Amino acid sequence: MIFSKQILGFLAACLFSITMASAQVTVTYKVDISNYLAGGATLGVNGIRIGGNFGALNSPLPDWMPSAVQCGMSNTGNNIWSISVTYPATSVGQTQLYKFVNNDWGTNEGVAGSTIATGGCGVDDGGGNINRSLVVPAANTTICFVWDACTTCQSGTLPTATTVSPATGITANSATVAGSSSGTGITARGICYATTQNPTIANSSASSGNGAGDFNSNLGGLMPATTYYARAFATNSSGTAYGNQISFTTLPSLDIVATTGTSSNLGSTTADVSGSVTGTNITSRGICFSTSQNPTMADSLANAGSGSGSFTANLSGLTPSTNYYARAFGSGPAGTSYGNQISFTTQTAQPQGITIRFKVDISNYITAGNTLGPNGIRIAGNFADRGATISGNAMVNWTPSNPFSGMNDEGNNIWSTDITFPSNSTGQTLTYKFVNNDWGTNEGTDPTNTIASGGCGVDDGTGNVNRTLVIPASVQTLEFCWDKCTPCAGTPSAPVVTSAASATAITSNSASISGTASGTGITARGVCYAITQNPTIANTVSNAGTGEGSFTANLSGLSPATLYY
Repeated sequence: MIFSKQILGFLAACLFSITMASAQVTVTYKVDISNYLAGGATLGVNGIRIGGNFGALNSPLPDWMPSAVQCGMSNTGNNIWSISVTYPATSVGQTQLYKFVNNDWGTNEGVAGSTIATGGCGVDDGGGNINRSLVVPAANTTICFVWDACTTCQSGTLPTATTVSPATGITANSATVAGSSSGTGITARGICYATTQNPTIANSSASSGNGAGDFNSNLGGLMPATTYYARAFATNSSGTAYGNQISFTTLPSLDIVATTGTSSNLGSTTADVSGSVTGTNITSRGICFSTSQNPTMADSLANAGSGSGSFTANLSGLTPSTNYYARAFGSGPAGTSYGNQISFTTQTAQPQGITIRFKVDISNYITAGNTLGPNGIRIAGNFADRGATISGNAMVNWTPSNPFSGMNDEGNNIWSTDITFPSNSTGQTLTYKFVNNDWGTNEGTDPTNTIASGGCGVDDGTGNVNRTLVIPASVQTLEFCWDKCTPCAGTPSAPVVTSAASATAITSNSASISGTASGTGITARGVCYAITQNPTIANTVSNAGTGEGSFTANLSGLSPATLYY
């Protein structure tokens, strides 16, 4: 029986709901809690809610139960919370009592100090309860109040604006001023400025969007050497609020003129560029450069002092075979002036130099009764003409007493030195000889010398017999007996070569094979290979340099699934 009554009640409720659906009215309640939070309040875990005699007016919300799920409000942003309540037509004209609640009872509107009653939007029941009141309207309505007050969200609450000091990026004609805005409904914000104090938006202004938050405004079209006053502003429907005032003075006019000259001394990684600047109070000058056009001081720089005048700046750290753009610049308190743009292309990088090891065995010289001078064995020749260096130090021509002409005593009467020649010296003829201590005790003077007759040197007909070498394209070791064209042991013997036991890094068309070569005067070394046994250099060869030592040769162009020797 009870079940039947419940069904009948439910059917009646549905019928009533369908009949009255077209006559419902929705009221959207909103509250702005900005003032509430500004006063130090914090939100409870359940946020802002609403409580009232909603059930008595036949709305879906229960009476005076803000903790109910139906009574939760939604945060729509900018500290505005909202809830929509639907009433039946029978509730139109009835009085809705309500209040906004933070989390639950105990942190709600309508306590001591509330202006709800005195503001005319609510009533005090005399028992300590101050409630908002609303006569339910006949049409859909939205209302919005400030927490615990009758002030509406759209009126009476100006935004807040703050100006940040100091101004930045000041030039003769521009500056940047930062600010911040807070509040709701901010439709415009920015910086207003003038040459008189307390500027407003009726003066000049630079807009920076809308809403609350931090912003930067760029002020342009300013006059040089002029003091300006600036204030942040923020506007909403209630009006415009202004921040604190700051001031700044623009820089004097820029009177610096820069002119770019020409490029010179182009290398693979360096270049010289000339320029000139005129004007007053020039604190820095030089050349700015980049691989992109119109370089500025934000790109690479070669500084060249300060003040007016001409200069030449050395540009370093460049990339070989690369086109660069360069401009002269001059900077002062008022800013930076740039000259005309020029371009240049760096040289192609030269390959690394070729190092030759010169060795001399003086056993025969000592056996003949000669003694070494205090400076030991040295070397002399036209080394400077060939650009030769030792450990990065430039050599000089025909000066065995020079510090860099000394040779190293390896023991067993063997003296050596490593000399590096630039790649562009390949194919040129070097003339040289070994010297004991200094001139007067050198090769090529003893009648028994065989330098010329042995084919490793020349006699110039005036008593000077010098060794000669056509500078090779790869590393090489030369070893001679004093005053002879061969090692002291006689004619050079064939070098000794050892191959590794197996190949490595084998793929379908390549492999690597290591080996070791020992002996003197080795002009070529590497690996020869074929699909037949005992390959020679008449077959395919993979070269691996010259001289003694271990090496690895890379064999390429091989056929897949093929046995090689």
